[in-house]
Amino acid sequence: MCKSYSILALNGLLVIVGCAGSRDDGRADQQTFLTGSEQSVVDSFAQKPDISAATRPVNSLDYALDTLLTRAYPPPDRLRLISGAMDALCDDYGDQTHHDMSPGQHDDWLRAVVSTNSFAPILSEIERSTPANVDQRSLVRAGLRGMLPATGWKEACLLTDAQAADLKKMSVARDSPVQERGVLGLNLSRWPEVEVIPGSPAADAGVQNGDRLLHISGRSVAQIVAPAEAIKLMAGPPGNSIQLTFERNGKEFTVELRRVSMAVAEIKSGLVAPRVVYIAIPLFEGSGIADRIKRIIQDRVITGRAGAVVIDLRGNPGGRPEEANAVADIFLDAKCLEIMQFRNGRRIAFRSHPGGLKVRLALLTDGNTGSSAEMLAMALRDNGRAVIIGQATAGALFGKDTEDVGDNQTILFRTEPTVLSPTGRDYSITGIPPDVLVAPTKEPGQDEALRRAIDVVGVANLAGSR
Repeated sequence: MCKSYSILALNGLLVIVGCAGSRDDGRADQQTFLTGSEQSVVDSFAQKPDISAATRPVNSLDYALDTLLTRAYPPPDRLRLISGAMDALCDDYGDQTHHDMSPGQHDDWLRAVVSTNSFAPILSEIERSTPANVDQRSLVRAGLRGMLPATGWKEACLLTDAQAADLKKMSVARDSPVQERGVLGLNLSRWPEVEVIPGSPAADAGVQNGDRLLHISGRSVAQIVAPAEAIKLMAGPPGNSIQLTFERNGKEFTVELRRVSMAVAEIKSGLVAPRVVYIAIPLFEGSGIADRIKRIIQDRVITGRAGAVVIDLRGNPGGRPEEANAVADIFLDAKCLEIMQFRNGRRIAFRSHPGGLKVRLALLTDGNTGSSAEMLAMALRDNGRAVIIGQATAGALFGKDTEDVGDNQTILFRTEPTVLSPTGRDYSITGIPPDVLVAPTKEPGQDEALRRAIDVVGVANLAGSR
């Protein structure tokens, strides 16, 4: 066993090198990072190859094949990818020409692709020797649809233009925080009076429904023609602040509001039973989520003396891993949160900071709890810190990536890393099973999973003292 440890800095994080043992080449089996900037750390371990225009394959099938062989994880079998594409391409060819392709022709084409590692020869042959009404783009699309399932991941697919555009927007928002929309929590439909969204920055600052807006960053509302102009003046990224002056009962007051992300604005909280705080987190795709949860915990648990917390992750598809880990960090005392396994066998882990809140804890999950939301559930449950109630999670504990392979074709595929539990368990396909299985509630107004959670956190020694 490795007895020595060294500490270094990477991307501004504290890194502990040295764990279960060491490889023959002397490298440590695993590096452990304190939670903070997970995405940048993962990106530094999983670099995409830089494909120049000169080396880029000339057709979408070849590009997809190269992409999947170099980036899909677990690494797919080359022959299965080619065979899957060829079977689907030949079927589409038969549908277009209204003639079934002979087994000999299929096998000849398959051998040509396998030997040259390219679909270019058969696509050229089809273009030269088949009727002009054969749509080669349709053949390529069919081949892509046949190739992707051969990666072994059932969700691999050819994206529609709208789906590809949505994913690109999400990627831009994640990589460029300045483009993320900030929220103050003010509704201006009764302009210049305001309505306040509960739990928002405006509500936290004491702004109330019916307060009359007078100044926006020193500019008089009398100079503003319409609410749309006021909204534009108040717009900005999360984390930035703005000064607003209001009038209430003839008295003026000024507040400084700090914008939050849309995901933070959608967090709901409240008491669902005596001393039991309920927190619903619909999404982790936004900055400041963990900070909002910390404030709720401070106000309702530490200051308000609540003794238990129920976190609702049902329907949460995930988002930023650093936000999910920072929520786990609230409750865990220097514990491993998850382990990430890469194509080359390298493993990295993230660890919470010392000092965790001792409070009884339950999580609500369902089949739509995915990705970083699953990471939170896994970290808390596998460290003996929470009970999971509801249904098994989605099983999306791995990287997903897209690539534009040309001719407006975008593929979605599974890539590195696979996220393992703190104890090394792989839930990436099965999902995380609940400790207490509860069928979905069908009757409106009834929430059996929440009722069971309240019962669980009300019983000592199940969550908080495990």
